[in-house]
Amino acid sequence: IFFREFMAGVERLGVCRRDDLRAFDSIVDALQQSADSSEAGPAGFSSFREPGPQSPAARRDELVARAKFEKEVDTKIAALLRKRREAARRGRTEDGDPVDGIDEEEERAFWASLLSRAAAETVTQMGLILREQPLLSMRMQDEGQRRGGLETSDSRMHPSRAAQSSGESARKPWVYTIKDRTDLRRLYREKVFTPGHNLPSMSLAECAAIEMEMEVNQIGAAKPKVVEEYSTAQAQAEREEEKELEERAWDDWKDDNPKGSGNKMRNKG
Repeated sequence: IFFREFMAGVERLGVCRRDDLRAFDSIVDALQQSADSSEAGPAGFSSFREPGPQSPAARRDELVARAKFEKEVDTKIAALLRKRREAARRGRTEDGDPVDGIDEEEERAFWASLLSRAAAETVTQMGLILREQPLLSMRMQDEGQRRGGLETSDSRMHPSRAAQSSGESARKPWVYTIKDRTDLRRLYREKVFTPGHNLPSMSLAECAAIEMEMEVNQIGAAKPKVVEEYSTAQAQAEREEEKELEERAWDDWKDDNPKGSGNKMRNKG
């Protein structure tokens, strides 16, 4: 679908070669025919023929011409990119005008070259898909036959398991109806472009607001005063006497060791 949309766009802009358009249309027709004849089984792939010129010489000439065109376009794109980098490095004048930059015609030629190069690459990739499709279909058929043989032998050894698997296979398959192109794009975005990890559930601003609230309400809040409870009046008196002795000992130590008395790093003479 995306290949068709892209080729239709470059054809509308007139930046694609006619040979690439004809090759793309023939490849799409061949893919449609192979999809229609896939129900024929292996016999349908024995008569598979790649679209385009069938003679080896003509096929070789087509590939050589396409490779030559791609090389010329790559050289042109590299030259334009080099010129753009040089213009960006020289900067701009005081008036803001570019110094020997790229004008509109060169800019248009740059993007047209990129699109034509992408169109040629699209034809190449579609040819590879067309060439690999019969091989993948034959492989899937071989795996299905092999799996069918294993299920047959397993059903003979375990009849109950075979009955359970037949009940599961009788269920209806998962069907997704696409009524609009936006639904198709949304499906691709959900099934293909969704990351494997969990996305954040809040923004950085929301996280900062929650942390500030925790700082104010929990960490910065005044701590509750601890009230000591005593079983008897004698225990309370003993605790108060112990505190008084500790305070007296601390006062005596401060009297014996005044502030700065331990500093011996001074001139002696």
